[in-house]
Amino acid sequence: VAHTRSAGHEVEVLRTVAAGGAQAVVLFAHDRSIAAGVVEELRRDGVVVVLVDRYLPDLPTDAVLFDDFAVGYDVTVTMLDRGHRSTGVLWSEIDVTSVRDRLAGHRRALRERGLAELPERSALRPYAYLEPPARQRRLRALLESDDPPTALLFGNAPTLAVAVSDLLAMDVDLPGSMELASMD
Repeated sequence: VAHTRSAGHEVEVLRTVAAGGAQAVVLFAHDRSIAAGVVEELRRDGVVVVLVDRYLPDLPTDAVLFDDFAVGYDVTVTMLDRGHRSTGVLWSEIDVTSVRDRLAGHRRALRERGLAELPERSALRPYAYLEPPARQRRLRALLESDDPPTALLFGNAPTLAVAVSDLLAMDVDLPGSMELASMD
């Protein structure tokens, strides 16, 4: 099992594993993974490949998944049930099925409650990997909008941790001014 640093490194590791005679691979695919071709080669060569947390939409493989749609939906509904009508969502990874499914659940919850889906509040744009000044500018713009969010949702706990650090650096009143929730 390897958690890789880049899409290219992911392919390199998979090729190395294949060359070493592995009989099975468990893969946590990288954001914007380009490994589908190598995974397909491994499978043709008889190597069992199981993806974890996400899948490759164009390649049928075995996968162990959470119901990410339900996670996005349930976290959003919980915040709406707590009285929040203005939410924002921040992400780290943006091009993996788990994140896209969480966003779809979030959008469904908003639609069912008759709330607008505002792209500027939930678009799949990286946040956690930006430099601190860029993150804080994006967060400040969200917080100083005409209808600032009373709840911020995060694609995962590491993104929440980065945002808490940014909010504290920006001297935002926590937890008094808003509620925070993670989708994992």
